[in-house]
Amino acid sequence: MSKSDITTGIKSYPISKIGLRESQDVSDQLAIETPLLIQLKYPGVDSEDLVITMHTPVCTGDLVKGFLYTEGIIDDIQQIKEVALEGEKALVSLKAAPLKKSERSTVSTAACGMCGKTSLEAIELVRTFDLGECTTQISSNLLLQMDQQMRRQQQLFEQTGGIHAAALFDFAGRMRVIREDIGRHNAVDKVIGQMLEKGLDRKQLILYVSGRAGFELVQKALVSGISMMVAVGAPSSLAVDYALDNGMTLIGFMQKNRFNIYAHSKRVITTF
Repeated sequence: MSKSDITTGIKSYPISKIGLRESQDVSDQLAIETPLLIQLKYPGVDSEDLVITMHTPVCTGDLVKGFLYTEGIIDDIQQIKEVALEGEKALVSLKAAPLKKSERSTVSTAACGMCGKTSLEAIELVRTFDLGECTTQISSNLLLQMDQQMRRQQQLFEQTGGIHAAALFDFAGRMRVIREDIGRHNAVDKVIGQMLEKGLDRKQLILYVSGRAGFELVQKALVSGISMMVAVGAPSSLAVDYALDNGMTLIGFMQKNRFNIYAHSKRVITTF
């Protein structure tokens, strides 16, 4: 039998741990992966299925708000009247009809932020910001310090080893919010949901992600007006192209003592 705790996003399983000379029966903690059906309710429509996404059930309200915003279904958090969470469903009451229908088919997996997209047009930016207005700079030393801050705060990863994280820092190097999820795109939606909820100044925020910088994550940052993104892993070619074309500073391979700048280095001040 397994034991789960949806408040922490962890599920424990009895396992056999095998080594070269011995085996042990132990308990192992895994990140929960479970479906979430997001439904919309708005004037004239009582319930409309939007998408099923696989997620870790922690800070689910943030995930829903961030997803609706980055998909272009809403343009302002004030358009949401209520998010009612019950089991594996989230019923979102909107004050008016959604700005657009979802461009996804029924299911979006935890592995891919683009899964379920039904047309090439659907991967275009749903809104744009003038990132040239974001002229704040940050020192390379502060960027390097973010890596250690991030690692210290990844509690679910520390316990399970199988979860992604996203965080928002300001240009003074202070972490403003961090969220974790089995889906890397979900983690980003969660921090963007919190950005909207708290009314944080997007012009003064840096998105930090624990994995690679795929196009879908760069897209979420761009449509949220975030001018700098930092990733522990590598960027893709399309991610770099979109960053270059839209004025975003994109950093990859962030480690404790080095990183690479792939686009718009003017926001980084080297301190050596």
